[in-house]
Order: sequence, then structure tokens, then C-alpha cells
Amino acid sequence: MKPSKRKRIVFGIDEGLPARVAASILRNQDFDLLVVHLRCDLAALGEDPETYPAAMRPSDLPAIEKFCESLGVPLKVIDVTEEVLAKVYSPFWIATLSGARFDGAGAFARDILFPHLQAIADARQADAIATGHFAKVTPEIYRYPEESLDQSRILARLAPTQLSRTIFPVGDVALEMLLRLASEIGAAPKEEGPFVFAKAERALVGSREKRGRWEWTDAQLADPRVQARAAGDYFKPGAIGGAVEFAVGEHRGIPFFQVGSPDPQHAGHYVAEVQPQARQLLVATEGDLAVDTLFVHRLVWHERASGGRHRSRRLLVEKESPNSRTARLGPARVPATLFEYPDRFGELRLDSPLYAVAPGETLVFFEESRVLGSAIVVASERRGKGEMPIENPAPPA
Repeated sequence: MKPSKRKRIVFGIDEGLPARVAASILRNQDFDLLVVHLRCDLAALGEDPETYPAAMRPSDLPAIEKFCESLGVPLKVIDVTEEVLAKVYSPFWIATLSGARFDGAGAFARDILFPHLQAIADARQADAIATGHFAKVTPEIYRYPEESLDQSRILARLAPTQLSRTIFPVGDVALEMLLRLASEIGAAPKEEGPFVFAKAERALVGSREKRGRWEWTDAQLADPRVQARAAGDYFKPGAIGGAVEFAVGEHRGIPFFQVGSPDPQHAGHYVAEVQPQARQLLVATEGDLAVDTLFVHRLVWHERASGGRHRSRRLLVEKESPNSRTARLGPARVPATLFEYPDRFGELRLDSPLYAVAPGETLVFFEESRVLGSAIVVASERRGKGEMPIENPAPPA
């Protein structure tokens, strides 16, 4: 009998533990595996490493090469620095300078990572592509059980066609099994490594970049690279004013202020608006940041109700923090009614307020653990006060 052909898999790897475990799982299942690493080094273009997130910094390529050698699988390295600059880094700064938000992780996955993997898979006639993301795809998307690790919101911004032949080997692997597999390949998390095992919470959590620096230091303000980039003097100190006509003080550089970030000069107040041309921030109290209606665009659906296009539906809306005076890490979720309009636009009527919602923010829609879709915030407004039951009004014709 003629032996069956080994299935070819193109696997996207980074230096994180989940990716190494996922690659090991595929290798042990005897797939014909090609590992691909997308390398980014913005510092090579003269960019200051302090001005971009840790995820955009150069990876430990020797460690990745050593790991692939231990698996006995080929590694292909692609430099995507220019793409990251154009599709992630520059849009991040444009959004930040206006107080808006930009989903860099979603943009990298949608516009860089998955297109590269798909192109290589097509060229090599591979059967599938794979990554180490924490989410289950069946092809519907489901949350990973450990919320601190769940990456379904990243996949929610992808087009369904990008997930049509994708494998996520650790997407439904229980946390304790994941740790055991990591130990078997010598990749168990360490206290100082990119992942730590929190015994009290029994959760594997990634190290996060600290987000407490909301202003430039004197040295950074004096840096010629900062001054050269500061078209319109956006980065220089300016006024902090109150939304209700009171003076608060001076800020020391606009870029790290976003809607909802704490005001360092006035306890209990938060940035409500950024006026970059005037180098001014307006601050307000928590209650002033509450909104109950969101206007969104770029709707992406990963699930459709039977019967085709629907005009309205009930769902659970999730946004990333900050969402309250504590500015706590972790998502905020509220039930809502979505009215869907042509050209991928929509209006969300929230059952209770969300706080500090900024243009450009990604919202993800859920039904229990299942991801329904996602959208980008265009604008928001406050129609009611406090807890607001919604009566499902009819959408406009």
C-alpha cells in the first residue's frame, strides 16, 4: 500500500513559550513543518526603542534558531521592519497624538503575520498554517479558558477567510497540560522569563509593559529624535484644562496621554480630550467619561444567525481597560443591542455605561465563550444617566 503523504504546515513562531509548545506538538504529530519567524528591528531605522511597545523590539533570534534546531525543523526568517513601521508603528503614533487608540496586535496579525504565512503556504502548497495563539477555532472562535491568556480578541479582527485553514495547537490545551509539555521540552516558565507561573491564581501570565509613564522626561524632550518628530510641537509641555472651566496645571508631553488615562496633576480626574494642535489636555471626572451609545465601523463577523443578514441583535460587548477610576487591567464587558447598517457600520446601545471609550478602540462581541465578531469605535455619546435598560428601539430605515 502506498504510504500517505505527510501534511505540510507553515508555523509562525515568536520567542514565547506558547509558540514553542505549539511547534513541539505539531512536530510530535509528524507534520512536515516549516517554521517562519517575522523579525522586526525598528532600532535599525533609527527609531528610539523607548517610543514603541516591547512587542516591536527585536526578538532573540539565536534562541529561536536553537529551538528549531532542537526540533529538527527548518526555519525561515523574514524581515518585516518596514511593514511594521508602515502598518503598526506609524498608525500607533498618529492615533496616540490625537488621544485615540490603535490595536497594534490586531493590525500585526491581520496585515502582516497571517498574510505572510498564507503566502508561504500557497507557494509551498502547504495544507495549513499554524500559530501559538491562545484561542480555539472550529472554525468559530472560542475564548481560551484562562482569561489572562485568552487571545481571541486578536483573532476577532481577522477576516474569516484568514482563519479558514489555520491550526491553533494550544488553543484548547488545558493550562496544567501546557506547563507539563513546556517542561518536557525544557521551556518551563521562569520567574524572570517572558512568562511566569502564578501559583495563587494558577494562571500563566505574560509580562506586560508598564503603562505608568504618561509624560516625557527632560532627557527625552531634549532628544533631537523626539524634537525632529514633534511636528507642530505636539510632544512639548502644554496646558491641562478642565472640561468644566478650571485650570489644572501643565502636562509634560502629549503622546502618552489617551482618553481615560489618569491626570497626574489632579487626583480623581481623567483625560477626556486631547487637542494636539494646541498641546492641551482636557480632563474630567469619571462620570463625565461614561457613554451608553457607540458608533462603530469595519464590522467583522465570525458567526451569522441562520437566515442571513440581521439588522439587530443582542450580544456582549468587550472593551479593553481602562474602564473605571481604578484603570484596572482587564477587559470591561456589558450587554448591548447592535443595530447593523450598510457598509459595515453599526450602532451599539449599551445596557449600562462604559467609560473612557476612545475612537479607534477595538470592540469584540461575544455570546458566552463564543466570539461573534468585532468592530472599531468611530464615536460615542451619552444619552442617559446611570444604569440604563434599553428597550430595543427600531433601527432607522
